[in-house]
Amino acid sequence: MVLPGTGDSARRIRKGAFKMANSKMVSAAFLVLVVAAIRVHPGEAKKLPDPVTEDERKKLIDAETPEQKKLREELKAIGGKIYFDAWGSSAGGGVFVVSLDGGDAKKVTKIGGYPHVSPDGKKLVTHQWHSKARPEEFLIKKLDEKAVPLDQRNMEDRVAWIMNIDGSDPKPLGYMWDPHWSPDGKRVAGNLNMKGRGGRPIAVFDLEKMEERVVSPPNWPNFNSRGFATYTPDGRWIISGNQRFVAIPLDGSGLAMPSDGKPVLAVSGSGAEGCNQEVSPDGNWLVWVIDTYGEAGAWIYYGELALPRAGNSIKARLGWQDKSVNYDPCFSPDGKYMAYMHGECVPGKRSYDSVPSEIYVTRFPPDGVNVRVTWLNGCARHPHWVTGSGAWK
Repeated sequence: MVLPGTGDSARRIRKGAFKMANSKMVSAAFLVLVVAAIRVHPGEAKKLPDPVTEDERKKLIDAETPEQKKLREELKAIGGKIYFDAWGSSAGGGVFVVSLDGGDAKKVTKIGGYPHVSPDGKKLVTHQWHSKARPEEFLIKKLDEKAVPLDQRNMEDRVAWIMNIDGSDPKPLGYMWDPHWSPDGKRVAGNLNMKGRGGRPIAVFDLEKMEERVVSPPNWPNFNSRGFATYTPDGRWIISGNQRFVAIPLDGSGLAMPSDGKPVLAVSGSGAEGCNQEVSPDGNWLVWVIDTYGEAGAWIYYGELALPRAGNSIKARLGWQDKSVNYDPCFSPDGKYMAYMHGECVPGKRSYDSVPSEIYVTRFPPDGVNVRVTWLNGCARHPHWVTGSGAWK
């Protein structure tokens, strides 16, 4: 069963704005401002409907199939929480947390999105677009300039923040996007933003020494990570995307490749390339997204991860019709379920950038049954599922 969509207010706003812009009374200067305003970045606020009321939510849940009701009861039994961001919701955007036993989402912080909780559940890292934080405020003081010179970096955007799990005491770490914790909680890995088409190298922030180390292969000067820098549970590899998913080996320090190390193919076969990948808690599976960047939508795939051997890729059965957008897969702490973002394609628009979306949960491997767990009627994305205590396990 497919639950009703969350509407397309963003499209109505664009249509209205262009209609106003075509008026003879609108000056050329004002037209420029209107066009700039409607080109909304995915990390900026969009005007969307108010959150679903409690009565509306109850009606939607009451209308679920027996299979969905069974899945929802399973989720209540295992508990846990999902952190996510909700750009453009009427709640004001930022990072939220929702309990799997039901109830409303609560706002954690207005700083950034792409939330990732530390393994002990005590800290949170986010990634903020167009941040006003400046380098002199950053916690990471020493950069790996030998690997990636400063003049090759975009030093104006995408700042990683660290804060307490309740959003208190936020501090900017440094320029990085899609920050992910290492399994031991001592490091954060993510992508550096480069000028022009200089690729997206993978860097690691050492939170003990407050130093940056670049771990992308040095013989790949234009290494372009198309997804997160995702650790395997043993901390020995970082999975990233560069046309196809590759695993970058790490030495004992977790801050560099071994002297004899080289990346290996992580998954193979049809559909074995994409973005937004995550590794299962047992290290046996990789999930990721293939985005058509059009009306064909975006779909989740998964494959066996048996490093250094490459596993095969499988398209996930999520229970949705064609032309839908399914993104940001994330495993439950026990690896038996998967949370992800879902929305409907907006004709003529890029699939990911323009679609109102919510967080849904299915079993893993996906069996075509899903339930909705957020009700903000906004762009709910980037879930990170943790236990009831907030820890990974």
